[in-house]
Amino acid sequence: MWELILPILIVYGVLIWTYFNPEESLLKGRRRMYKEEPQLTESAIRNTKAKALIRKKYRRVAHG
Repeated sequence: MWELILPILIVYGVLIWTYFNPEESLLKGRRRMYKEEPQLTESAIRNTKAKALIRKKYRRVAHG
């Protein structure tokens, strides 16, 4: 049972983190590529939040 629940909880956790911290999720693992702090556009942030919500709803529908 846990082998089914744990991956779903991890995915939900990442999606929630992505929604509330879109700037961090966009730059995760890529900060070292830039000398200065990169500026993200509002549209990129909105797009990331929308993708997180859509994926969260899709996972809920697909898995019951």
